[in-house]
Amino acid sequence: MVLLALPVLGAVFGALAVFVSIKALFWPAQPRRVPLFGWRLQGLIPGHQEAVAKALGRMVEERVLSRPDLFARLVDPALRAEIVGSLTVALESRVRAIIPGVVPAVAAVAAAGLVRRVAERELGHLVNRYLEQLAERVEGGLGLGKLVEERVRGLTPEEMEDLVTAVVGPQLRRMQVLGALFGLVVGLGQAAVLWPFMRR
Repeated sequence: MVLLALPVLGAVFGALAVFVSIKALFWPAQPRRVPLFGWRLQGLIPGHQEAVAKALGRMVEERVLSRPDLFARLVDPALRAEIVGSLTVALESRVRAIIPGVVPAVAAVAAAGLVRRVAERELGHLVNRYLEQLAERVEGGLGLGKLVEERVRGLTPEEMEDLVTAVVGPQLRRMQVLGALFGLVVGLGQAAVLWPFMRR
């Protein structure tokens, strides 16, 4: 009976150890003192939320949405053509909707065509100017890293836990299963070592 209990207890303690380790990532959210030892306990992530916020902000600004990447996208001729095309179609459509039904269809089509030609010619210059201004602003820095840093810093401990578990929740559950399996193997090993002594 004792030999059977060893693998079961090993599995339970293995799963429990991993469960406690995972909980220690987030709990306690606020610092707590251990009375006898004077230690300060706080969950790993809430205790380092400031550092996590700074690291995420820096990573977003340097690697995810870097200034050169944003600048290249803004000066891309394909993007400019797409914006001009969308605005031209929207203007032409709006002109057709505004012209009253009493105006002959030929005049409405001619007016819409004229608006389209003027829009294609003039909007290109306007869009280019505004995109260049935006690109200069991007070159000077939009502060995306600071924005991400402020947002992460402003998250509650519960929101941080939800964020992390949404991303790695299945892996954390697998870790618990692996902890149980490891404990089971250790328990089986202990039972195998004790087996000859228990038969006597």
